[in-house]
Amino acid sequence: MRFLYVAPRYHTNQVPIMEGLIKDGNEILFLSHYAGDTEDYNYIMPVIVGYSPLSNLLFGIIGKIKKWSPEQLSLKKMKSGFPRYRKLYQYIKDFRPDIAILRERSVYTIYATRICRRLKIPTILYNQSPLWDLPPKNDLAHRIVRSLTPEKRMTPVSGTIGDGKMIDSNSYFVPFVMPLMFSPEQKKYNSDGILRILTIGKYKEQKNYFMMIDAISDLMNYSQGNIHLTIVGECASEVQEDYFRRLEKKISECKLNENVILYKNLNREEVFREYEKADLFIIAAIGEVAGISMLEAMAHSLPVICSDTDGSSCYVEYGVNGYIAIEKQRESLTEALIKVYENIAQIPAMGAASYDIIANKCCFNSYFDSIIEITKEKV
Repeated sequence: MRFLYVAPRYHTNQVPIMEGLIKDGNEILFLSHYAGDTEDYNYIMPVIVGYSPLSNLLFGIIGKIKKWSPEQLSLKKMKSGFPRYRKLYQYIKDFRPDIAILRERSVYTIYATRICRRLKIPTILYNQSPLWDLPPKNDLAHRIVRSLTPEKRMTPVSGTIGDGKMIDSNSYFVPFVMPLMFSPEQKKYNSDGILRILTIGKYKEQKNYFMMIDAISDLMNYSQGNIHLTIVGECASEVQEDYFRRLEKKISECKLNENVILYKNLNREEVFREYEKADLFIIAAIGEVAGISMLEAMAHSLPVICSDTDGSSCYVEYGVNGYIAIEKQRESLTEALIKVYENIAQIPAMGAASYDIIANKCCFNSYFDSIIEITKEKV
């Protein structure tokens, strides 16, 4: 089959999907707005369609007037920037995909949907809004956007039941695809009596590393144990460099220089080695839509701790393969860390449970079969 993907950029969490599709003999065309700096292009090289010159001009002018940062400008363009229509049309027409998967409800997706409908290509909207969600807004603007984008939607985030939430009849849960990477039999947990904790993410405020340092300090005061924290992050801008320096200062002030290690811009092989050495993975980010690094940790047989607002928390079975802490609450994160420490002998079993969840829920065949089934469902 021929699969078309249209997204702002080719993200690392797409790698196992591309690998599975290619190994099964499918053809892929991945069209993106722009290229990421640290992505893995081993299986596929995305085609950068970009934005139209007019779109770039308008956003450049508006960005200067409103004094948007480069990151703000990029986010605005992803949502409202429009493509080179003829170029986008020609790529899709020449490729003639059997299925098109379009990322997010954006102006770009509206254009791609229009082209696919014209060419009679089945489309699925992909986003990470929860399956269980509040009823969709029904004002005129939202109804228009929904009518101009794919009717069927898939998401890897199940969300939680309750508080007036519902499942839209055209929404489907399709788990992330994550290959098994390091079995529990290969790991040596808590070697040398050290509890090795790992976290991964960009050096920025959203990742909440300062609170994490406080929680690690609380754990050490409680346990008097040998605790090591490794932070692996992207540091590719002045804002991230500033955050990195402030984090170093925080670690020094807490007298944790011998217990906390910071790494910048590791490649995937180096990151995987850190997973292999770790005993526990934590992510305390604020407003994390869905942390893929946590699933990588689970595929490396690690128990996990995440925030209750993290979309990937749906892959955590409380007390079985990890714990869920309340977002932005230091005491809650500390409590979760203490639970792991007090049951440190259970870490191998919890790590094995993580590995089994990935094996059962996040295999490529489940993803592929779900997509085929969605396209067969009548709206």
